[in-house]
Amino acid sequence: YEEAAEAAALGEVSRRALWGAFRIARSSGAAERCLEIATRLTAESPDPYAWIEIAKYHEHKRRDFARALAAAKAALDIARTSGCLTAPAKARLEREISHRIARLERKAGHDGSPY
Repeated sequence: YEEAAEAAALGEVSRRALWGAFRIARSSGAAERCLEIATRLTAESPDPYAWIEIAKYHEHKRRDFARALAAAKAALDIARTSGCLTAPAKARLEREISHRIARLERKAGHDGSPY
């Protein structure tokens, strides 16, 4: 998959190949490799799902709730502005990410206020 991603021009083929590599890395327990691939996915295109994976890594592997929260907020921003999701899928994704953000804010000790 990674060779296919490298050979493909940036675009849908490259993203699909990277997601394939991500699934293999995740199934083998290679958390650091998953982070690398998800980070590459976010660099290539605005992908809320890649940001969610980055948030999961920081929350569960590093216990870095501030970074996880920042990644989840990036995912929510992208989900809200994405034109490639259907309305029901967009609403469901926004709810899921908002739930993650609320949990991370509690874990990080934030009350949600700007002060």
